[in-house]
Order: sequence, then structure tokens, then C-alpha cells
Amino acid sequence: MATAAPPAIHFQGYTFRLAIDDDDAALRALLRDVEIPGPIAITMEREPSFFVSSQVEGPLHQTIVCCDDTSGNIVGLGSRSVRRAYVNGEEQALGYLSQLRAAPNHRGRGILLKQAFRLLHELHRDGAAPLYMTTIVADSPLAQRVLTRDWEGKPTYELRAPLGTYVLALGRCRAPPRPSGTRVRTATSEDVVAIVDCLARNHRRTNFAPVWSAADIRGGPQTPGLTPRDFVLSEEDGRVTGCVALWDQSAFKQNVVRGYTKALAAIRPVVNFGAGLLGQPRLPAVGAPLRSVFFSHLAVDEDDPKRGRLLLLAAAAEARVRGHRLGFLGLAHSHPLSSVVERAFRPRRYDSLAYLVYWPEDAPLARAFDNRPIHVEMAAL
Repeated sequence: MATAAPPAIHFQGYTFRLAIDDDDAALRALLRDVEIPGPIAITMEREPSFFVSSQVEGPLHQTIVCCDDTSGNIVGLGSRSVRRAYVNGEEQALGYLSQLRAAPNHRGRGILLKQAFRLLHELHRDGAAPLYMTTIVADSPLAQRVLTRDWEGKPTYELRAPLGTYVLALGRCRAPPRPSGTRVRTATSEDVVAIVDCLARNHRRTNFAPVWSAADIRGGPQTPGLTPRDFVLSEEDGRVTGCVALWDQSAFKQNVVRGYTKALAAIRPVVNFGAGLLGQPRLPAVGAPLRSVFFSHLAVDEDDPKRGRLLLLAAAAEARVRGHRLGFLGLAHSHPLSSVVERAFRPRRYDSLAYLVYWPEDAPLARAFDNRPIHVEMAAL
């Protein structure tokens, strides 16, 4: 049952409260200002609407903001969302903690993070989800230390699995010969029920995978822009045995290049010249978005490597026809298809860590969480 929003927390010149519609522009500005460091500095932006883009995370979505009382500016944010997902083979409400950001001149103040967790715990009392998951970038040791150590008022972060976000260069991938009896094709509206069934029977074998409905396949509130024709299917004896979607999210989510290391900036012209010859993606100019598509809603019966390779390469061919040269695909390191992706695409891989998150009162439920494989839908984060 929904409850009233908890009162704002005032602490040492800052105010912590729930974001409202009028905060949309300020939230988007903060996301433009906070870079994800690396050889290529990226901002993860949400234009033209922060709140519309956040719907992909779940039908219940709340964002906590930290406001500087002196300037009135939003200088930090963190989100909580809830959706149906598979846990121990069953459908249940699962929370997701995301988008933890702080303005550069307000970072490193753990005492402020404590206040954010205090407000988050108040939100948790609505009973919408007993357990949460989150991901932390693997090469961010500071975030891992802060979020995983024990201190009063913070939920437990329990490591479950390392994840890989694969960046697929689509320029020269070619589909292999199709095994006898296997058909690969793009889906139609008549395939929606078969797609939902394929996703359900395969994702039920995992933890954290979202539960997808027919409305989601048709582009519902949690899947804006997605249609049945964005799916590529493998089919055997008239039965759908695998599916993957090409989900273009550029209309509401963008990864924008904000800078390169000096070494990479110096050789960027050479890299781009070679990329043109080899059919590989070029390094964009600073300020330009990465033109890409998510390989989402991946499910393959029995995680069969041959079937998975055929399906993914066929999807890559379809993505090229649609003008995409770069694809993103998220898989746990232990997923049987991760080695297929490595061999077929020779991708770049950016690692993160998946955590189960829970408050002390829900520890018994967390202890019952089993050890089946983790499957996180990166496109829904």
C-alpha cells in the first residue's frame, strides 16, 4: 500500500527530500555535470525528461535529492525503483538502487550519504519490496569500500556476481551457416505470446531477471520505443527457442563523450582512420553521444552456445541494417553465453559487480536467496 512521502531531512546546510516534477531540469543538469571516469569520460544523460527515462527501471520509481541550502541547487541524487523480477524461481517485487551521483565539489562526504540512507529506509517502510539489487562499477574501489562496509543506518550490500557490459563492434560480423532445422527471423506482433513464454521459462532459472509482460514487448511504460519487430527470434520445429531485442533508447537515454585521456586524444585521428578501413565504430567527438543499441531481452533455451551464437550474430546483422555500429549487451561473467560473445565479437568489456541489498529486518529473506545464476537486464538499469 502506498504511504505518504516521508518528511524532508535537514542536516548541516543540506536538505534531503523526494524529487518532484519541477526538479526535472535540475536533475538532468546534474547528470550532464557528473562524468564517469575512464579512458573515455562519459556522462549518462536522460534527455528530454529525467522522469520519463526512469520509468524503464520499474513502475514505482522514487528519487532522493540532496539540496544545498545556500544555493538551492540539487547537488546529489539516488534512486529507488521496484518491479517484478525472478527471485528463487518465483515472481516477486524486487527493488533496484541506482543513479547515485554527487556534484564534484560535494563528493567524499560520507556523513551526507548517511542522511540519504536514512531517508531511503523511511521509503522502504512502504513494504513495496523486501529485497533490492544494485550494481557498482568494478574499477570504482572507493564506491565499493563506502557502500559495502558496515555502519549504522546503512543496508547490507552482499556481493552476488561480477557482470560484464560488452561493447559490440557490429561493423564486420557475419552470421554463421544456420544449422539444419533452425530458422532465424525478425518477430511480428503475432509472436508476442511466444516471446513472453521464452523469456519466462529461461529467466525463471536465474535471479534478478525482470518479469516481462505482453504489454512490455509492445512498448509499455517500462519499455518506451520497443516493438515486437525489434526482436530477432530463433525457431525450431515451429517453436521459438531464443530471442533478443534491438532496443534503441537514444530518444530518452544517452551516453555522451565528455573527454579522452591525453594519450587517447592524441591518437584518436589514427584510430578513427583505421576504424573506417576495418568497419569498426569511430571514437566520437567530445560532446557527441555514443550511437548504440541495446541487445536486450536475451533468452536462449538451455543457454545453448550454438543457438545463442546464431541468434546474436543474426541480431548484429539486423542492427547494421538499421544503421547501428555499436551494441551493448550485459551478461554475468559466469553466463554460458559470455564466452560465445567473446569469441564471436571480440568486444570491449566493462565490469561491474551485482549486489543483493537488504535492511536488517529483512535479513531472513536474504538468507533464503538461493545460488542460481544472476541475470541482470542492463537495458532496464
